[in-house]
Amino acid sequence: MKDFSTIDGDEGILLLVVDVQEKLLNVIPEKQKVLTSIIRLIKFANHTDIDILLTEQYPKGLGRTIETIKKLIAREPFAKTTFSAIGAEGLMTKIEELGINNIIVCGIEAHICVQQTVIDLTNRGYRVYIPIDSISSRNNQDKSVAINRMEHAGGIISTTESVIYEFIKDSKHPCFKEIVKLIK
Repeated sequence: MKDFSTIDGDEGILLLVVDVQEKLLNVIPEKQKVLTSIIRLIKFANHTDIDILLTEQYPKGLGRTIETIKKLIAREPFAKTTFSAIGAEGLMTKIEELGINNIIVCGIEAHICVQQTVIDLTNRGYRVYIPIDSISSRNNQDKSVAINRMEHAGGIISTTESVIYEFIKDSKHPCFKEIVKLIK
């Protein structure tokens, strides 16, 4: 049986940012805290050359990814109408092309798109990490239940800072000094 407790950078890692769109973000309590955690993950990924993929839920109706996030990610978002990100046209093909086994999932809403994405990815055999400070829902009960469901489905519950340190493993990591600045 695989060890699902720690990130193995040698097996490839991806950051998947789910639906950080204005109309969704505006209804999230403590949205600035969630946004700060998501931005830390994106900057961490950019410093360490981790691929980042981005989704948008029905952008025609919900708008585009907020500019703060969009300007940090080089790739265009995958538009979707399905709640699970894996239903976005081309997303799974891209993940398979990257040859990764570890996926960090962040975004909104925790109990809908994030949860369905995590469950679908774990069912496909990926190690999925969910930094709970980088996901949210309109109400805390939905978020709490979603975290529980994702964990029971095989998702690895963590925090942004824990995931970052788990990936770099050692203070001798070439990007350590830059990464510490992101966290402090």
